[in-house]
Amino acid sequence: MKRRYKIVLFFALVISIGFYVATIHILPYSIIKPPRSTGINVLDSKNVQYTNIEVKSRDSINLKGYYVKSSRHSTHASIILVHGIGGSKEDFTNLAATLANEGYDVWLFDNRAHGKSGGLYSTYGFYEKMDISEIVT
Repeated sequence: MKRRYKIVLFFALVISIGFYVATIHILPYSIIKPPRSTGINVLDSKNVQYTNIEVKSRDSINLKGYYVKSSRHSTHASIILVHGIGGSKEDFTNLAATLANEGYDVWLFDNRAHGKSGGLYSTYGFYEKMDISEIVT
């Protein structure tokens, strides 16, 4: 009986330590530090003109992106496409090519801490809204 009690106590201790480490040291960072992914840029195969661009945010983070020029002589408008958490600008290259062929200029950027842009942590819009305002100006 004593041995069984020690085994149960040992497993309870291991589970408690594992729970502590996961909740304090792992899970919070898994939310604000998404894995960096880069998709496939299909803009070359779609025969649209685009330029690699880089914008510096207010807090000196380099944001990498593409400017896709409209294929038509008159441009309807400019559109900024913004990906979600864990995404990248390449997620929208097919859509950007379609919009460019329809007469729109398109801006694609990797948000901070995503793709090829700088930064360690995603702020779920707190700093990202300021990053977009830097792109617009």
